[in-house]
Amino acid sequence: MKLSRILNIENEAIIDALNSSGIQKNTEQNELIIDVGEKMPGIPLVISGLLKVYRVREDQEIFLYHIEPGEICAMAINCCMSHKKSGVRIYSDVSSEIIYIPADKGQEWLNLYPEWSRFMLRSITDKFTKLTDHIDGLAFENLEARIIDYLSEKAEAYQSKFISITHSEMARDLNSSREVISRNLKSLHSKNFIKREGGMISLCD
Repeated sequence: MKLSRILNIENEAIIDALNSSGIQKNTEQNELIIDVGEKMPGIPLVISGLLKVYRVREDQEIFLYHIEPGEICAMAINCCMSHKKSGVRIYSDVSSEIIYIPADKGQEWLNLYPEWSRFMLRSITDKFTKLTDHIDGLAFENLEARIIDYLSEKAEAYQSKFISITHSEMARDLNSSREVISRNLKSLHSKNFIKREGGMISLCD
């Protein structure tokens, strides 16, 4: 798929700049991309696959949001532009292709290309919305509703109704325990909200 279509950017000069200045990287599933305290190699832009972003406090990971194809990490923008070390931990949720955008180029393109400025602003706004939705879920939704939202987001990102995920991984991302997640999944299954087949989970229509 063309990079312009993935990013929804029509200006070919921006696409040429990304291809010439960006640093391409292919990642494996569950690979640690960037850790807290490390120097950012650039702003990660996802071409295919899916990344997960966490904050870390006292060795506890707190899930923030996914980075899907055509998206960049809003928190990485801040670190790169201000020349700070990473304040987040980023994993590859599935095998992914990413492009690291050098901080100086990202800044330069803001001045050169209005469409790039709009893309960056849209990325930051989208991630802020996801963060507020996540906080709302923690504050106001019960765990079953949060599991449904989480699985829906996964299914959309994977472009498949079948999701391969462990209870431990869900517990980490939803700030719960494996036992509680297992109990809630069993309840959702009994209510016909989800199906479980051969280690896969799918949402019922």
